[in-house]
Amino acid sequence: MHIEPITPSFAATISDIDLSQPLTAGQVADVEQAIAKYAVLIFRDQPLTDDQHAAFTRNFGPIDKGLSKGSKRKRRLANVDVIDLANLDLEGNVLPPSNVRNVSLIANQYWHSDSSFKAPPGKFSILCGMQLPSEGGQTEFADQRAAYDALSERMKARVEGMVAEHFAYHSRDMLGGSHHTPEEMEVFPPVHWPI
Repeated sequence: MHIEPITPSFAATISDIDLSQPLTAGQVADVEQAIAKYAVLIFRDQPLTDDQHAAFTRNFGPIDKGLSKGSKRKRRLANVDVIDLANLDLEGNVLPPSNVRNVSLIANQYWHSDSSFKAPPGKFSILCGMQLPSEGGQTEFADQRAAYDALSERMKARVEGMVAEHFAYHSRDMLGGSHHTPEEMEVFPPVHWPI
């Protein structure tokens, strides 16, 4: 496995590893050590089936079902361990912007931290791009560790003890049209985390 840093301590590209095949214990340990250092790892040109994606993910612990845990909607993908973030309907057609699925995807364009809306939060987010546009469509990442380290001592003292509420449906409700049922929202009540 080869690690090529993109920045000194935040993101790296990983090559010379085939994620479609079962990983050895050593490879899993190497990936975990790399994620602890860089927080964002990019594995380029790794076409994976849904089953391979789920198998890779299981190397790092139980799979977090995300918002799909509370949803009764029909699924497009057969593997229940893979969360479908496509803007496609059950037949693979592009959904109109007003569709509830797209409202949820648009909400993700606000700043968010995957699975911070539940306790315990997810350990990692493992994303796999299947069909990407020729330009645009980037996912942006921010390093909270570096952001905190860069705060003045005065600001660190100011935020000490502060708590923020994380609610899965807040940004979706702000956009309108989320149409989540009370039963769906009860699955993920608001949680509170230190700032």
